[in-house]
Amino acid sequence: PIEINMVSVVLDPQRFIETTLQQLEAALRGDVRAAGNWSVRGLCERLEQVGVKVDVSAHPAYSGR
Repeated sequence: PIEINMVSVVLDPQRFIETTLQQLEAALRGDVRAAGNWSVRGLCERLEQVGVKVDVSAHPAYSGR
């Protein structure tokens, strides 16, 4: 795989964090469409870029998709 870095400007960090956390929840449920086609890893990386560190660990109800 080849990593391509995207450059984005976040004008409303609080809103960005809220919506990205919602997308992360969707990704963890396996709802790719609601996650904006982002992977769990990609969403965690986006959050880290605005100073939010998340720890995603295995959950018994999580299927690992």
